[in-house]
Amino acid sequence: RFSAATVGSQIWVAGGSDAGGRDLASVDVYCTVQGVWQPGPSMLHERTGLQLVYHGDRLYAAGGYCREHGLLGSVEMLRV
Repeated sequence: RFSAATVGSQIWVAGGSDAGGRDLASVDVYCTVQGVWQPGPSMLHERTGLQLVYHGDRLYAAGGYCREHGLLGSVEMLRV
């Protein structure tokens, strides 16, 4: 229940949950040229079921769910 978006030659993956079922605020970036993963900037809230949208040199993490706050109607902006 994570979300992914492409930014040039990178694939950004955000949110979801870990093997223990804990919601994640982490963002990971895969470089398709070098074939390596790197950590990206963390989101402010853990999010599962979110949507990532790339627009105008920014990545937006919208909506989703987190156990602490329930359904999220907020949008976070990540610089790429």
